[in-house]
Amino acid sequence: MANKIQKFENFDDYKENLIERLLEREPGIDFNPLECINPEDYIGNPLQEISLDKIYNMPESASTTKHGLEELAKEGREPEEGAFHGVRLGKPVDVPIAVKTNKDGTFSIVDGYHRAVQAFINEDNTILAFVEGGSGKSLKDIFDSEKKPN
Repeated sequence: MANKIQKFENFDDYKENLIERLLEREPGIDFNPLECINPEDYIGNPLQEISLDKIYNMPESASTTKHGLEELAKEGREPEEGAFHGVRLGKPVDVPIAVKTNKDGTFSIVDGYHRAVQAFINEDNTILAFVEGGSGKSLKDIFDSEKKPN
């Protein structure tokens, strides 16, 4: 996120760009109204690094997706456009997901299922998330701290 922040002079432009990125669909993926969450509803929530093993509703297909991508790689083939919802081996996750805090200390994904699967495939232990009911710095706080003169 820090390298993206440096490209913007003011927070409103950065926030608008991030919202546009959150609303983008991977090429070849059809629009699904059930997956259409408005980032304006969560972008003000605190950002936290959360453990992937604390995500209650991690898609069960994550390990199947990883296996499928690994098999294609062994064969020297690239997935077709839109396959695996754009998840790829080694693709970095550079946009936070959105989660809500559960009473038992776990988190439920609100938006960003495919980014969570991407983090799983990358064998990341954590992922950055906008956390409803969380604590930490806001997006604006992070932007301001990155833009402070040295």
